[in-house]
Amino acid sequence: GLSSIIETESDEPATAGTDMAAKSDDLEDIQVAVQPPSLAPLPTPLPPEAIAEADAEERLLINLYERVNPSVVHIVITVEDEEELENNQLFPAQGQGSGFIFDINGHIVTNNHVVAEADKVEVTFYDGTTVEAEVVGGDPDSDLAVVRVDVAPESLRPVTWGNSDKVLVGQRAVAIGNPFGLEGTLTSGIISALGRSLP
Repeated sequence: GLSSIIETESDEPATAGTDMAAKSDDLEDIQVAVQPPSLAPLPTPLPPEAIAEADAEERLLINLYERVNPSVVHIVITVEDEEELENNQLFPAQGQGSGFIFDINGHIVTNNHVVAEADKVEVTFYDGTTVEAEVVGGDPDSDLAVVRVDVAPESLRPVTWGNSDKVLVGQRAVAIGNPFGLEGTLTSGIISALGRSLP
């Protein structure tokens, strides 16, 4: 009985190796038998009416941009800090923002925080023309300010005003700006709420 147990134990490594080789062969057979994943069904093409509706929406945004962008300006302000001048700083501090032409008298609306500390204001129009402007007034509570440029009325294209009392939650909102002095940008969203008051 003892000798048969010893013989059985001594045979185990060889048997294990044989079993592993057999399992390896089985694994190769399984891998060969695995089929490539099947492709998902191709979605049904949209009907022409849906495509035409999407095209119309694109044309609406393109037309809106082309009409409003000439009214958008880029504003660069310079702040000449007395301490910096005393320390022989070569370049005064600068800031920038967007604005839009309000009327043919040269009034331009921008954010108050853009021009609040400005010693010098320069406005660049969509055609690349840059002129100096003066701050007419500002309202920190609404973060709005007005600057004025002295240019020919016929070279200005004011925005066309809408009626904010008719705005409804869920309507589309489009923002056109001129950040970082780059060409006018457009983004869209929706009106998410009305009558909000900022603290």
